[in-house]
Amino acid sequence: MTADLRLAIVTDIHHGPPKLTKRGDRALDLLDRFLDFCVTWGPDMVVELGDRINDQDRETDRRLLAEVAEKFRGLNTPRAHLDGNHDSDFLLPQDNVAALGMGGHVSRDLNGYHLVFWNASTKIPRPEPFRATAADLEWLAADLAATNLPAIVFSHVPVSGASMVGNYWFQNKPQHATYPNAADARAIIEASGRVVLCVAGHVHWNSLHQAGGVQETVCFGGP
Repeated sequence: MTADLRLAIVTDIHHGPPKLTKRGDRALDLLDRFLDFCVTWGPDMVVELGDRINDQDRETDRRLLAEVAEKFRGLNTPRAHLDGNHDSDFLLPQDNVAALGMGGHVSRDLNGYHLVFWNASTKIPRPEPFRATAADLEWLAADLAATNLPAIVFSHVPVSGASMVGNYWFQNKPQHATYPNAADARAIIEASGRVVLCVAGHVHWNSLHQAGGVQETVCFGGP
């Protein structure tokens, strides 16, 4: 039986030098406000969906990541972190694990829900777009097959394949707004019969989509 589930979600923090609409110079202050809200509101879990930094180079990115991680370290609430593409340009997965204490694909049951933190590949092999790997998809299928609970799937990159018309960042490059093989992820999600919601970040656009009977909420929580 499910109970109330209170989740506080933040995404696309983009700490670092400003870039167009990405006010990275305000990121830590805004993150402080979010974390203060979490202390007051008392969520069951805090979920951070990736793109913690505005990438520059490996040395700078490690410093920026450490500054973001330090903010979360004072939070006395269970939390989960996913890697975004900006967290993967110069940093390795193990850098993010070392800073934040978790990485890779993770799932957990909470208040009658199965929470799936699908940390699919966000490393962009330019000039090609990023792509969920076969191992990413196999893990997702196996994890969903192993639960009898209603599931919520969290990812950095949306999988609904929704239109990006009107989106400041992705209208002219929609191929970078989702995985080219997102249909494979959707097929796994739909076939499971368990997923009640997908939650993603990345596209800097608050929106709600439905694909194959599954809703996807796309969040923009950054500066």
